[in-house]
Amino acid sequence: MERFKPYARWAAVIAGIIALAFAYFAPHRSDSVVIADDSPPPSQAIASSDAAPAAAASSSPTEIAVYVCGAIRHVGVFRLTPGSRVVDAVNRAGGLGSDADAEAINLAQPLVDGMKIDVPKKGARPEAYSLDTSGGSGSDVAPGSSNGTSSSSHRTTHHRSSARAGASKLQPGQTVDVNTASEAELERLPGVGPSLARRIIEYREANGQFATPDDLQNVSGIGPSKFAKMEAFVRV
Repeated sequence: MERFKPYARWAAVIAGIIALAFAYFAPHRSDSVVIADDSPPPSQAIASSDAAPAAAASSSPTEIAVYVCGAIRHVGVFRLTPGSRVVDAVNRAGGLGSDADAEAINLAQPLVDGMKIDVPKKGARPEAYSLDTSGGSGSDVAPGSSNGTSSSSHRTTHHRSSARAGASKLQPGQTVDVNTASEAELERLPGVGPSLARRIIEYREANGQFATPDDLQNVSGIGPSKFAKMEAFVRV
């Protein structure tokens, strides 16, 4: 038995060497696969996915401010949500005054930030009010007109309006043929100023002559109450 002891020791040494070699080479085999996960931590991924919507939301205004004045119950600057219309601003201002000409203003017009809404009184000339979005006084801007009118055009309009201001209104028994009348002649009708006279002629040129006086109510700015004032002075 003694002669086998050296062989046993060598066998133990060789077995140890094999065990060490296996322990070293096994993790470094060519068929070993390591999966790398480059995805961000869950909290970082959630933050990134929310970043774009948050940025888009921050770029959209959350409210707009408009100035309401004229024949209104409470004059002032009011803040409303985007997408609101003139009627919403009028309601925020307490509603129209008892002397307001509701038919002379477009209550359905969308609001823009910085807009001025000057509600006219009954019988006021169209140039006396505006829906001004340019930040200026807007005293020469009539409903439906362009906000980009040049200063020279404003001066021309003001001069033409001043020249016509002295035109006398029709007296009882006098009439105007709305199918042939000029702007100056149309301005002699009760409640008709330069802007409305131009709209009557533009409507006439686009749609042909008026068949009856009632057809005047198809012109923007002429509602039942305004037509009632001019009906007795109109002929076709």
